[in-house]
Amino acid sequence: MLRKASVSILVATALLAASCGGSQNGPPPPIAGSWREPFTLLGSFYEMTLLATDQGIGGTGVAHVEAGPSQPFRVVGTSAALTLFFPSGRASETYAVQQPDQGDLQLVGQRTIAFIRVQ
Repeated sequence: MLRKASVSILVATALLAASCGGSQNGPPPPIAGSWREPFTLLGSFYEMTLLATDQGIGGTGVAHVEAGPSQPFRVVGTSAALTLFFPSGRASETYAVQQPDQGDLQLVGQRTIAFIRVQ
């Protein structure tokens, strides 16, 4: 009888511990959607569309350059870090993701790119 009680207590403790696990802050705000960098220089800005899947975050975007051709890029990563790949041969850029709220997104790396939600 004592053994059954001990096993029941262990199972209950394990279930309670499992239900309390995870992030204390809850799930991150959704990153999927269309994003645009507010103009920093006339005609120079980034815009991108991100999709969330079971495998992570993916999408496409364009780096608009005032004095040159626009540079399309592909986005691959997670809600914690994104890498922008440029088929033009430009070096890829990896950023940590910060999303203070659902309408704002910041990519932080060698520089910080701030985005606002378009959709």
